[in-house]
Amino acid sequence: MDLHVDLRELVDRSGPEVLDDASSFRGMLEDLIGDDTMPASSVNLLVEAVRYRALDHVVRMVDNGADPDAAVRSAGERFAQERGGGDPERCSWACAVLGYALRRVDDATFARHSLLETRRTSATPPATPPSPPPAAGVFGTTRVPRPVDEAGTVLVPPSTPAAPAAAPRRRWIVAAGAASALVVAVVVAASAWQLSSRDSSSPDADASRADGSTPAATNGTADGAAELQSAGAETDMPAVADRYADLGRTLTADLSACLLLATSTSVEEQLSCSYAHGTLELTTYATLGDLERARTRQIDTRQGNLSDLHPQRSFYAFDPSIGESSEPPEIYWDSAASLLSAHLVGFTGYPYAELLADFEETSPTVGLPTEPRNPALIRLIDEFGLTDCERNHTYGLGESEESRCYLGDHTIFVARFGTRRDLRNYREYASAEQRADTAYAGPRVVCRQFDTDPVCGSAAREEIVGQIRGFISDDGSDDESGVLYVDDSACGCYLEVWGYEGRGRGDPDALLGVLYPNFG
Repeated sequence: MDLHVDLRELVDRSGPEVLDDASSFRGMLEDLIGDDTMPASSVNLLVEAVRYRALDHVVRMVDNGADPDAAVRSAGERFAQERGGGDPERCSWACAVLGYALRRVDDATFARHSLLETRRTSATPPATPPSPPPAAGVFGTTRVPRPVDEAGTVLVPPSTPAAPAAAPRRRWIVAAGAASALVVAVVVAASAWQLSSRDSSSPDADASRADGSTPAATNGTADGAAELQSAGAETDMPAVADRYADLGRTLTADLSACLLLATSTSVEEQLSCSYAHGTLELTTYATLGDLERARTRQIDTRQGNLSDLHPQRSFYAFDPSIGESSEPPEIYWDSAASLLSAHLVGFTGYPYAELLADFEETSPTVGLPTEPRNPALIRLIDEFGLTDCERNHTYGLGESEESRCYLGDHTIFVARFGTRRDLRNYREYASAEQRADTAYAGPRVVCRQFDTDPVCGSAAREEIVGQIRGFISDDGSDDESGVLYVDDSACGCYLEVWGYEGRGRGDPDALLGVLYPNFG
């Protein structure tokens, strides 16, 4: 049976939400299968893939420019790890089915991953999976304002280029307690998994590098491998500077010492280097797949992240001050061509702005992202005619990207979430704000993002594509800002119009005319 085709039709009819809940998905899956024969193990595997949110990883990678086949393989390996480490090929098949249903996987990619499954003559019950991971955290009622000066102007985070004066903005963060504990648990689990993976074997261990050369020949010197010493020994700093020159021209200038850590089949060399304000970890990977897997583990969606996932060179930064986190600041960057990465971590309490200055002193070959990168988010920006968009660290948990843009004299924040669940959590908070303020009387849904008006029926065959909410921000000023929130479910994106000055001051209804000039 063409289950992947049937699932795509179901998603097209009912929306991507049908892939959110494992229990309801099982019922819909059994209805689709009907009288056709399909091994129970395959059905269970698809349901588990929904439960473990394996599709989110595929969507995130593909939407950020990754090859669909690589995204499916990476998601399959991660899914297999979460199930206990077995059968990554079948886990990749399940990810391909769900990715095809959500139009992130093409026919050719699906065919490559479906071959193994269709050839099976007997169903082998999967290993008993561990207990399902806890549900994603939800937003609490605590709000954290963007920093403002005495004149009420938003202070741009240190890594963001200077921009025109913008309205103060108040945002919310994860409340202390259960949600914070969840974040800590996830970070601890991810760290433990990363450490254990360094000792596990890799099927790509004997593969050549992406450029066709052998691992030893690309360590910066012809006999680079011979320079490696036993674990725990200090390394020769000029040799380190030479091997990792593709990451920064003055990478080792402020380093006092580097110790060689234990290696594995996936890591040729890993150095822990000390400098005055923290540590710099330098890694040489055995294969491109090993680097991509490490990159995926590193780049997350905590509040305060700033990332740029590119096939050749990637950047990630974390500013703990935005979410009032007790974690240390971090900056990570890599080079796929050289199979190298650098991870700069400051001591706890060390200001992110100073860590950024330390990063810049290495003369890095990877720069900070300065503009929107996600294609779906860019389409939303273009649809509304927003201008002068500049990237900034995220202010919402689960956001993979955020930028500040302008429409006339109004400040507009646009962002994209890593998962649909994160978007729904954020929307629910906006809904709670609207209920509390009772200051908005406009429409609650939008049928076409940019139209003469957002109301359904304003054009032929319109369907609901997002939600609209309005509330008044608690920014601590005498004239509080009206806020108009509009999202796009398929994109996983939202935008917020702020009316601190002039139109929309204390009146979210007035901001409808900013986005929809002919509304009303």
